[in-house]
Amino acid sequence: MGDDFARQDGTVDGILLGASAGAAVGGVVGAGRGLLNQSRDQVTEIAVRRSITDPVLQGHRYYVRSDWSTHCTGFDEYRRCERQLDGWWHNYSPSINDRLIGSYSEPALQHSHSGTYLGSAVAGAALGAGVGAGLGLAVGVLGKLVGAHPLERRKLPPEVREKLIDDTGQNVAASTALGAGIGATLGLAAGLMEQSGAVKVSRVWQEPVTASRNIGEIPRSHYEWNHGRWEWGRPGNYRDHSPRGNTPVYRQAPVLDSHGRPEMISATKELDSTRFGAVSGLLGGAVLGAGVGFGVGVASSILDRALMQSE
Repeated sequence: MGDDFARQDGTVDGILLGASAGAAVGGVVGAGRGLLNQSRDQVTEIAVRRSITDPVLQGHRYYVRSDWSTHCTGFDEYRRCERQLDGWWHNYSPSINDRLIGSYSEPALQHSHSGTYLGSAVAGAALGAGVGAGLGLAVGVLGKLVGAHPLERRKLPPEVREKLIDDTGQNVAASTALGAGIGATLGLAAGLMEQSGAVKVSRVWQEPVTASRNIGEIPRSHYEWNHGRWEWGRPGNYRDHSPRGNTPVYRQAPVLDSHGRPEMISATKELDSTRFGAVSGLLGGAVLGAGVGFGVGVASSILDRALMQSE
C-alpha cells in the first residue's frame, strides 16, 4: 500500500477500484442468478446417441528434425563457440480415420438450467473484474489526456497515511470475514437445494465391446548421424521406410462378429443429477464470499481514501 500512496495520478487506484468493485458486483449478481436457476431447474432423462467407429490405418505422417549442438573452446575473451549439426531425427506418426459402423443409445440426465450458485458466481466475478479493470484503465487514460483524473489526490501527512493503511487492512479483513460467512450460508443452502431436487436412477443399456487391436504398421522412428559434421549435410530419404524396420500400431477398437458387426454387451450405470452437495457448497460458498467481501473492502477503502484526500 505504501508504494500506491506515492502514485498521485489515480490511475492505479482506478484500476483497482474498477476490478474489485466489478468482481464484487459480478459475483453477487452471478450468485443470485445461479440460485434462481437452481430453483427453476428440472431434471429429465434423455437418450444420447453414440457412434460406433472402427479405426482404419490410412498411412503415416513423416517429419525430420535437425539435431544441433554447441561446442566451445578456450576461456574468457579467447572463448569461441560453434554450432554443429549432429544428425537428424526421423519421426513417423500414424494417420488414422474412424469408419462409422453403427450407433447405440446411452441414457443420461439433463438439467433444464445449467447455471449453479457456485459456477455463476465465479463467472460473474471474473467478468465483472475484467470489465471493471478495463473501465478503470480507460478512465485513467482519458484523465491523462484531459490533464485530470477523478481519483487524483494530494499528498497526506505520514501519520495520516499510516492510519489509512491500518484502517484499510481492518476494513478488508472485516468485509472478507463477513463475505465468507454469507457466502458459506448461501452455498450450504444451494447445496441442500441441489440435493433435494436430485434424480437418482439405475439404468441398463447395450454398448459395444472394445479391445486393443493391431490395425497395421508404420516405419519406426530413428536417428541418423551426420558423420561428416558438415553444416550443409542433408538427411537421407527415409519417408517411406526406416532402417529400424516397422512398428505395429494398436488402437482401442470395437470387437466385430463374423458378419463384421460390433458385438454388444449390457452395461449398468447409476445416474445422479447432483452437481454438488452441501459440504462442497458450504466450502465453495465460503471461498466465493470471501473473495466478494475482499473486493468490497478494497473498493470501499479506495473510495474512503480518495474522499479524505480530496478534502
